[in-house]
Amino acid sequence: MIVVDSGGNVAPLGSQAVTKIHEIFDRAKKSKKGLLLFIDEADAFFCQPVKRCSFVLATNRPGDLDSAITDRIDEVIKFPLPQAEARFKLLKLYLNKYISGDSDSDSKWGSLFKRSSQTKTIKDLSEDAIREAARKTEGFSG
Repeated sequence: MIVVDSGGNVAPLGSQAVTKIHEIFDRAKKSKKGLLLFIDEADAFFCQPVKRCSFVLATNRPGDLDSAITDRIDEVIKFPLPQAEARFKLLKLYLNKYISGDSDSDSKWGSLFKRSSQTKTIKDLSEDAIREAARKTEGFSG
């Protein structure tokens, strides 16, 4: 069983949040395969884990996670912001797939991302211009 939610979606539930969380854990107890609970914006809330339950926490503000939370974390995987070359590749990929319409329709993902006939032709956009855009997007993520 996989449950995907955002910590920001649970916090506004107020008094119902605890009930909803217990419902999730009750389902985990009944599941033969266990539960993977992915919580985006984990800094918005955190609760005590139960047996057969794994937490995957995601936050863009790791400093907001206090020691009560971080002491319970077995592994931390950091995904750093992309450097200039990676941002350049991301920009080229985006421009080719979504703006110019040059995406590879034969790829297994081509049909998923295929857009309608609203594609545009990119004229006079040099690799130098894309590299300049990559340079100016320092601190941006994909």
